[in-house]
Amino acid sequence: MAGARRGPLVDLHTHILPGLDDGASSMAEAARMAQVALADGIGRIAATPHSLRLPSGADSAALAGRAAEMQSFLRARKLPLRVAPGAETALIPLLPQQIDAGRTITLNGSRYLLLELPHTGLPARIEEVLFQVQVRGMVPVLAHPERNAELARGPELLARWVERGLMVQITAASLLGQLGHGPQRAAERFLEANLVHIIASDAHNAEGRPPALSAARARAAEIAGADKALAMVSSTPAAILDDLPLEVEPPRLPEKKRWFGLFR
Repeated sequence: MAGARRGPLVDLHTHILPGLDDGASSMAEAARMAQVALADGIGRIAATPHSLRLPSGADSAALAGRAAEMQSFLRARKLPLRVAPGAETALIPLLPQQIDAGRTITLNGSRYLLLELPHTGLPARIEEVLFQVQVRGMVPVLAHPERNAELARGPELLARWVERGLMVQITAASLLGQLGHGPQRAAERFLEANLVHIIASDAHNAEGRPPALSAARARAAEIAGADKALAMVSSTPAAILDDLPLEVEPPRLPEKKRWFGLFR
């Protein structure tokens, strides 16, 4: 993982582009989200609408254009938030074929692909799909696995994927207990097991689901240490948006859980 550095925070997962999904309802709402982000110390943000909700024909170029329009809108209002295009791509069995057809949208045109899990169950053939994504030269970044009921039961499966090169993004609100005890405890367990690489807001608006990272960073520091927590909201997401290679540290599962795993 990239080493920690001081500077503006980077939010890798937001729904700030208006009119595309269940995120910002208007440019005015997006500007309010930008104000909240800047007040929290965020200087760079990825706009990642849900891929399944995008209008027909929306591709990387179209979303880059929408992000540029927003950048100009914010600049005219003297809001110095840098906006990068991307998408939250549904993790479905047909994903490899979508990649081959050039219909996937990576984070800022990088090798990193933000992947969305359902909240219950796991998609069919998920391990084969993740493998095929990597074979095609992309790095899967799994969004909010702590909110998936099956993965939240324990870190073992997620650890296996991280050992194979997958990266993990948890939601700030999960870690703070704002999405319930289950996601909070799972996020804490993932941090304890060295399975978290990015903390992002998954912001949808300026109030109920705002773009804020500082409180979650402070909580993560209590579990994983200050340097790692800072990297999760700064240098690591920045490196992803800049398409830089990242070395992921191996998981650190409790020995007791590994011992029990031998008898399953």
